[in-house]
Amino acid sequence: MRMENKPMKTCYRSFYKYFIFFALIVLIWSVMTRTPCSQVTNTIQYKFPKSTVNIKEFEPVVVDLDHVHIGFVCVGDKGLSTFRRTIRTLIYHITSNLTIHFIGDRRGYDFLRTQIRFMGQRNGTRTHFYEWSQYHSEVDWIPNTHYSGIYGLLKLLVPQILPDTVKQIVFLDTDLIVNADIKELWKKFEDFNSTQVIGACEELSSWYQHGYTKWQAFNNGFNTGMVLMQLDRMRQIGWGIVWKGTLLRPLLELKRTELGDQDVVNSLVKDLPQLIYTIPCSWNIQYRKDLEKCFDTPEQRSQIKILHWNLPDKTIVRTSLHREVVSLLDKVQELNLT
Repeated sequence: MRMENKPMKTCYRSFYKYFIFFALIVLIWSVMTRTPCSQVTNTIQYKFPKSTVNIKEFEPVVVDLDHVHIGFVCVGDKGLSTFRRTIRTLIYHITSNLTIHFIGDRRGYDFLRTQIRFMGQRNGTRTHFYEWSQYHSEVDWIPNTHYSGIYGLLKLLVPQILPDTVKQIVFLDTDLIVNADIKELWKKFEDFNSTQVIGACEELSSWYQHGYTKWQAFNNGFNTGMVLMQLDRMRQIGWGIVWKGTLLRPLLELKRTELGDQDVVNSLVKDLPQLIYTIPCSWNIQYRKDLEKCFDTPEQRSQIKILHWNLPDKTIVRTSLHREVVSLLDKVQELNLT
């Protein structure tokens, strides 16, 4: 019987993996450095080290206020319990037609459709399924220590995965409680200026400011648990090349991302703050201890539109909004939305 040399096979696999990684770096870098700046008219040029990204000044955003597109990434069983609450609270409050774009596995998609049926198929909710494994290889080369694994990195591929007919989308994490009509958030696309392609709320923790990470951010940084994506603009600026070029430079030094797609987006916005529209923090209240910076007055504390449970263990912690959070959880439970 012929015996296989398993250590040698493992060695070959490691060699090929790193060869592909560095080949990709060279390819992307060569593409970016060869991009002719003069071919794009009516543009603003922003200098990267050794590269130039041309960002077109776009026409005003046109938004269909009667039809909202929402996106999720969910793979495996781990996040389904919080995902159930996110879906139910989303559908409960929405007043417009809804289309959900789901990137994940078949089990998660079936779970999503079950929750929609439970909510009575309100507002003619439609769904589209995108098998995540088809895109696995495009992000699995990125070292990442975040508890979500590589799945959160799939959000960087949304302009590529979704069809060109989808112009805008609100992309949500699966650990949220929605406490408002998401149509209000959808309308904020109309506030984008001529260069903004994404919208997000500020990061409420001091993660990027107090030396917890070496990843860079603009001011306090942005949290990507809720992101407005103007997909047609993102495609026109060559989003795929832009985010990869942004990622590779710090990755060579820092060796890994710590918050997945959020590190990449913040690194990009650090260089190109003109790309992002800042959304009021009530649309992404990250459930941590230091929440005082979000609200100026006690009256504003009741205006939690989205509560983001961005803790690995998803437990209740003592915060300045403890009473408001407990009240919201009681309301969700009374409505059978848990």
